[in-house]
Amino acid sequence: MGAAFDAAGLDELIRPGDVVAIKVHCGEWNNTAYLRPVYARALADRVKELTEGRGVDVVFDHIGASTFEKNIVSLARGGRYVNCGVTSGHLAQLHLGQLFTKHAQLHGSFMG
Repeated sequence: MGAAFDAAGLDELIRPGDVVAIKVHCGEWNNTAYLRPVYARALADRVKELTEGRGVDVVFDHIGASTFEKNIVSLARGGRYVNCGVTSGHLAQLHLGQLFTKHAQLHGSFMG
């Protein structure tokens, strides 16, 4: 997956100090546009690497439970997490320590 990100030129688009937001649509299971959540995580890891560990400023998450914890981990200090769907489930665990040590903001947004 890293080769795909390199081919896309992420290292030319993202520099340390940039404000970075990622929106990944996973599509539907068995659809050619389906993106497994593990690849969404790989993208967040690559962006974190390119931002020298700072992380992402905004996560728009319509997937829900299966990616929630990883999305919170990928946030930069002062980052914002926006939930707009629960495709993979509506119950997730939140590590409150990560919330306050990152000065993170959690938001809900209806996209209908």
